[in-house]
Amino acid sequence: MEPCIMNLPHEVLQQILKLVHPKRVTKFKRVCKFWRAVLSDSYFAQLNLKCFAPLGHGSSVDPAPSGAVRCSAPNEFDQLWILLPATYQQFYATSERMQALETIEWYLDCYFIHPIRFRRNPLPIPPAISLLANSLKQLILSSHSFVDKSIYGGEIPLELAHLVHLQVLNLARNSFRGPIQSEIFKRLTRLEELDLSHNKLSGQLPETLFSLKRLRVLNLNANSLEGQIPLEIGALQSLRFLSIESNKLTGLDNHIHRPLTQSNHTRNYTCIHWEVVCVTKASFGR
Repeated sequence: MEPCIMNLPHEVLQQILKLVHPKRVTKFKRVCKFWRAVLSDSYFAQLNLKCFAPLGHGSSVDPAPSGAVRCSAPNEFDQLWILLPATYQQFYATSERMQALETIEWYLDCYFIHPIRFRRNPLPIPPAISLLANSLKQLILSSHSFVDKSIYGGEIPLELAHLVHLQVLNLARNSFRGPIQSEIFKRLTRLEELDLSHNKLSGQLPETLFSLKRLRVLNLNANSLEGQIPLEIGALQSLRFLSIESNKLTGLDNHIHRPLTQSNHTRNYTCIHWEVVCVTKASFGR
């Protein structure tokens, strides 16, 4: 059988294997090095996806009342996108369907939870996410609280900095680790809600985080962040909800755990208009 496999022309083999579902065809990479090279080709990813995936708008992409384009009924490939090889991720991300989306929140669906809950390691956010920069406004990749393991992990990728129209970024309840890189927030000037709670983030708070003038919600609860909270946090004029408990940060008074108004400032932090602040005695120093 080995000579027959090796003698098949590259193009013929691609035309045959493109008819195998993407969830299964990648397993054939184990046959031999030649098949692996054929299946790893970006052109084959295009052939294969065109046979199975809806690459246009499709019936499941509907305009929301606000005018946003969102996927209210995600198809199989929306939810498998993050599981497929990088060549597939890149091509699917450039499809008409994906380029029209303003909201991604598919992965809260139990349909997606089932196939990934038995994976050994959390999934990284694919670099191809940067290809959605033209329209994406909400990226919600939080894991279910009832799932016994995190869905996503690794470092928060710098590719998120390309999503310049992003208004909501929710990566809560995952296994993201390492420092919050300042480069990510330099261009995310439209961000209004940021939730990185219940991860494994460490290091100091980046200064660029406090230049987000539109930020209304900031939730960094339950990480391993440390260092002094800079005075620049008072410049967040739009901030209405702040949760930074269960960290190793210092700077805010330990006893603060109540609604704040403009006339009820914390010491040395000016222009604070927060309505809800969550700070616990156990997680903060003087």
